[in-house]
Amino acid sequence: MTVLSEYSYMYIVCEGTNEEEVINWILENNYFVIDSLKVNTDYSRARSKKSSEEMVHEITQYDYDGKVAVLYVHDSAKEKWHGLINRACNNELLNSHIDVIDIITAPEIEVLYIYSNDELLKKWNKGSKVKPSIFCKQYLKCNDIKNKGKFLEKFPVLQ
Repeated sequence: MTVLSEYSYMYIVCEGTNEEEVINWILENNYFVIDSLKVNTDYSRARSKKSSEEMVHEITQYDYDGKVAVLYVHDSAKEKWHGLINRACNNELLNSHIDVIDIITAPEIEVLYIYSNDELLKKWNKGSKVKPSIFCKQYLKCNDIKNKGKFLEKFPVLQ
């Protein structure tokens, strides 16, 4: 039993396209710990005020027969999406008793690619102070690592 099993439905919001790509891959391959029919990714990029308001409006329109959560996948413990969204939506989310669960991929989700490549990891472990996405751009000459659909292409084992 996991923390997520107490929720009857979940919405997922992702900080970036790479986080969104990984979440979609997890769901498509049934690696998520909860039934994918109970997960909504329609608002996975709901970081603007307008899209966040639309998502909160949808969440509050239905009876889910149990607890609902928003999973926010991001790389910074300092970032608080739910604080911003509560203010943007006049505390509608807070007043609806919907939990926001932070899933922090610190330092950046691109570090997964570094750890999947032994040669790259050796270079990284030699004291690189550069952010993982910048490191990947420099050493792999992959300026498109933050472009939608490009992140998982870097992992041949997943194809």
